[in-house]
Amino acid sequence: MKINQLLNNIFSFLIGLGILIILTPFIEGFLDKSIDSFKFDKINESVLLDVILLLALCLYTSICVSKWKEHVPNNITTYFFLSIIIFYTYERYFNEHYDFLNFKIHNSLFYFDIIFPIVILYLGNYLKFFAEEFFSIKKNILYEDSPIKDEKDNELGPGFSKTVKKIETIVNENNFVTSYTIGINSEWGGGKSTVLAMLKKRFEDNQNVAIIDFNPWMGFDEKVFVKDFFNSLSEALTENNISSDISHYSEELINVTDNSLLKSIKAIFFREKSLENHFNNINEKIKLLNKKLIIVVDDIDRLDKEEVFQLLKLIRNTANFSNTFFIVAYDREYIISSISGVNEYLAVNYLDKIINTELTLPYYDRNILKEIFKNKLIEKIGEEYRIRVTYALDMGMGYSQTFDNNENILNDFTIWISNIRQIKKMINSIYINFNGFFNEINFTDLIYLELLKLHHPYLYKSIYNKKDIIFRETKGKLYLEKINKDPEEGMDNTVFGRILKDYCNGRKIGDNDKESIYSIFTNLFSIYKNNMMINLDRGNDLDEKLSISYSSKFERYFAQYIFRGNISENDFNVLLNIGENERRKMVIDLIDNGKEKDLKFRFLTDFSYKNKQEFENTIKTILQLVNTNSRINPEYKIGYEERKFKYKIQEYSGNEKFVNLYESKEELKQFINGVFLEAEYPYLFESSVLRDINLNLYKGSTIFSLNNKEINILLKSYFMTYLYFTEYFDSNFFHLLINCKKIMYSGNRSKYNRKIRLDNDIKDIIIEKLEDDNNSLFYMKSLIDYEYDNIVGIRKESIIEIFDSMENFEKLILMKIDENALDAKKEFKYFYYNVRAYNWKAINYDFKFFDFSEGYVL
Repeated sequence: MKINQLLNNIFSFLIGLGILIILTPFIEGFLDKSIDSFKFDKINESVLLDVILLLALCLYTSICVSKWKEHVPNNITTYFFLSIIIFYTYERYFNEHYDFLNFKIHNSLFYFDIIFPIVILYLGNYLKFFAEEFFSIKKNILYEDSPIKDEKDNELGPGFSKTVKKIETIVNENNFVTSYTIGINSEWGGGKSTVLAMLKKRFEDNQNVAIIDFNPWMGFDEKVFVKDFFNSLSEALTENNISSDISHYSEELINVTDNSLLKSIKAIFFREKSLENHFNNINEKIKLLNKKLIIVVDDIDRLDKEEVFQLLKLIRNTANFSNTFFIVAYDREYIISSISGVNEYLAVNYLDKIINTELTLPYYDRNILKEIFKNKLIEKIGEEYRIRVTYALDMGMGYSQTFDNNENILNDFTIWISNIRQIKKMINSIYINFNGFFNEINFTDLIYLELLKLHHPYLYKSIYNKKDIIFRETKGKLYLEKINKDPEEGMDNTVFGRILKDYCNGRKIGDNDKESIYSIFTNLFSIYKNNMMINLDRGNDLDEKLSISYSSKFERYFAQYIFRGNISENDFNVLLNIGENERRKMVIDLIDNGKEKDLKFRFLTDFSYKNKQEFENTIKTILQLVNTNSRINPEYKIGYEERKFKYKIQEYSGNEKFVNLYESKEELKQFINGVFLEAEYPYLFESSVLRDINLNLYKGSTIFSLNNKEINILLKSYFMTYLYFTEYFDSNFFHLLINCKKIMYSGNRSKYNRKIRLDNDIKDIIIEKLEDDNNSLFYMKSLIDYEYDNIVGIRKESIIEIFDSMENFEKLILMKIDENALDAKKEFKYFYYNVRAYNWKAINYDFKFFDFSEGYVL
């Protein structure tokens, strides 16, 4: 078709050139009169005229360049410009009829020579149609939902080409007296339009075939439907006056359904040919064409049931011409359903009477579709995401366990995608919504959500619109909420399960599809059951920290941007890899900007370290959060879970996730030891973590850089520093006292003994500090074991821990309490001896100077 069009254009141009040559004397005469009438011969060359013409040319050039991509040349303008330049070239170089004015600044150039650059600039617009790749014309950012025309571009294998070859054979090897209908059967998006496009390309240079495209869905009633079909036929068949006959035939067909008064009156005065005569006349002329007509009918799936029935009647009856091949693409199930709604005759038999040969498009390996999706998605979003996309498709989307039947259901990508059209639609959605945002999302979760949006948009919307009733948020994660405490473990007992059940029942969705939807949700979210979180095992998901199941990440999958209170992945990566001063400042800035909650949550989440800088910045940032005042709750520190921090600085044998980041274990040890040496007063968090590690140092397979002795030294130093800098004891006293007790091991990991005691020098300092009244009253109150209703006792073990015996306590503390001492101290002394007399059992005693309701001394 393109070659024919080009030849036609060349032929038209040559005819125009011949006419121009013939008319040259007349054109010259007309121009002579115009020059004489408008006094153009009085114009003289000048520098001013030179400048004006050159500026005009520059302005025209700039306009052409700026509009080059948008401007579309047309044939009439092109012929006009070419005619002018040919005529001018002839007059300038080969004829002496005119004396042209020279430029003043360059006498070898004529003023009218500016026509050359003007025409060249205009013709340059054609270059973009022939050499697009050389002029950097921007390609589409989205995939076009158009059929493949060239068979070599087909990515699904040879099946389509074989179907095209079968149709080509039927057309070439047969000459039927009546029309012959070939049906191409496939579900929506299965490749029907692609097969038709390939078929048309096969026949485009075949002079013995005329191809007519008919799009039935463009009509909106029966008359327009019929007229549009025969108009398409008429436009393609211009020989032998057949076009006029077809037009009359279509008019008569339309009039058959017209019962107007005007038709009745017309019939009295004019005798029209019968439909049969019209049909026979057209049929005879089609035979004389010596061409086979291929009428391609696509998009039947867009028609309603009445229109489907009308189209089939047209093919069977009114267009049953010789050597005419109808190639009709449809989804058989849809067509049969449509026929059943209109005609009581058995739908399958009715369709089979009209379709002479039906070709069902071949099935292909669904894994090919997964590879096509992967490659097209990476092509669109960038090669840097190949690993993450590949992981999502091959690992992230695999076998999913549902809680209804405890069976593994395959929830692979290939279960949900069946054709190229769906792939393009998904990729376009991913690209247009998340372009520039791919570092902020989990690709497995994103693909699952896009599949859900493609097949079940109502459920996709429900996730967001009904978030508050579908999910329960616990410790920063979203869980599918159970309806009641029924021991049943099924998804049907979740809020979402009930929504899905109603959805499936209303749309008559089968159990298998329902289970697949279940499976998507159990891949995205865990179930909250009887105050227990049934966690989803995501394995080694590369993007696990970006999962939609985290409440701080949920919104971005629907809003496609990061909410103000959240931290972008780029900012988080910067935080992990910058120097110490910049890191501390950035942490404060993030907290001040309302990102405190997400910052803490980020470090509660496990993630892999790319280098030792990330590991060290993680540990230092956690400790900074521990000691930084919260902006959310100003009365408290931001804090951190001690257990979580312990796991971040310990390793498991055989899984040394951060020791390998260092050149040696000694280097790691120096860092860990330095972190604890630089702990901020009063060391509560650090001392609790170290004590917990020390108590369990010989248990299990955990490994810590510091040994038992080194931990004891750190813990003792914390408490000694507290005693040195603290004049009066406070609530931190007992916390640090408990943690600083020396833990000693003997034996080995398989069999060991552990002893815990307080060092004598610590005891001596405490006893010395108790000489102060405030400290002694604080300590005495701590020794009173208040049980209930004034039933109180003495904590002997706390006394012995510091004084080694009750006698030493009495000698060093109680015996020094005389009549001049504070009333509270005298009351404690009296109470103490009463308890001792009662063989250290709790007694009924009403304190006057100690108040236990608010935890302070009167």
